[in-house]
Amino acid sequence: LEYDKIYKGILIEGTDVSDLTKYEALNRLKSSKESENNNPLEFVYKDQSFAYKLSNIGFKYNFEKAIDIAYEVGRIGSDKERIEKIDEVRKNNLTLPLERKIDENEVKGVVSDLAAKINKKPVNELYKFDGNKFTVEDGKEGIKVNEENLINLIKDFKKGQKIEVPVETVAYNKIDRSKVDTKTGVIGQATTRYNQGIVGRSENIRLSTKALNDVVINPGQTISFNRIVGDTSPSRGYKIAKIIQNGKLVEGLGGGVCQTSTTLYQAAIKADLVIVDRSHHSLPITYTPKGLDAAIFYNTQDLKIKNPFNFPVVIKGYSGNGSVTFKILGDTSVKNYEVSFYSEVVKTIPMPRKEVIVNNLKPGERVVVQQGRPGYRSISYKKSPKGT
Repeated sequence: LEYDKIYKGILIEGTDVSDLTKYEALNRLKSSKESENNNPLEFVYKDQSFAYKLSNIGFKYNFEKAIDIAYEVGRIGSDKERIEKIDEVRKNNLTLPLERKIDENEVKGVVSDLAAKINKKPVNELYKFDGNKFTVEDGKEGIKVNEENLINLIKDFKKGQKIEVPVETVAYNKIDRSKVDTKTGVIGQATTRYNQGIVGRSENIRLSTKALNDVVINPGQTISFNRIVGDTSPSRGYKIAKIIQNGKLVEGLGGGVCQTSTTLYQAAIKADLVIVDRSHHSLPITYTPKGLDAAIFYNTQDLKIKNPFNFPVVIKGYSGNGSVTFKILGDTSVKNYEVSFYSEVVKTIPMPRKEVIVNNLKPGERVVVQQGRPGYRSISYKKSPKGT
């Protein structure tokens, strides 16, 4: 009974710790279990498999507690009770559990990572324009990992177990299919003219107009000109033409695209759509009255338009023969009123003049490097039966 080691016949989760001191038993147990920390914890979803190390969830064994419990076996009670217990264990063996610990914050990190790989957003039903009528594009349910249930499964996992990731479906938004058959006509349109002899600029207008043609704006949806048209790179067919940059007219890719955005902006206003984002040019432009323009610069300046109606609208764009036109088609039984808009110049800013001395001119000689223009401040007004 004065034995200072763990009694014979005691195992801790399969590891024999008989006849060992607490220190020796601890080393043996660690040696047999620590390598398991690098074993994979496998998750499955349908035909996909995801493996993480146990260390990714902060997995640890409580070795010390298990050794203390093992050492106490046969050391509690009277001498008679102790001897009976020691004999029983020697004959039949006693396997003790090994308590596990995990880091809940790290578990949540693994679950979030899995969710990012598995989750799929629902695809809502949308109106689309097919030729000359609206149709409905079917929606699709989304998938979302049930994170709370998955955390509980991880806490209770058993060695070698594959954990099936619990998911739930996410419903998609359905739309009013009766709007498909509404009376569709022009609810707003605008035209601006350009010099078709400037070939590069004309081509840029054609490409950007084509990108916007037949774009549907669903009820409540906001579209981005830049997102639809994209960057004006040579690989996408855009040419070099005059652009306004830092208050100067310079050669640049995509010159003319701002006329496309300006024309669409004006058509959208006449259709009584909501202008969410719009910028003006830093210099006066010639193809539209002052204050009625919409400047575009990819990733910097955008034109964003929202459909406030309960019916879809479609953009129809046309360019050629020196003009670009946008028509907004929608339910003419609802948007059955006219919207007008105009601008007023409230201040003219005199053109500044700057002289720079250079060495390559004759005494008294002056050369105009850049023709200046006066500046303007203007106010734009929109007028409709719904309010000004």
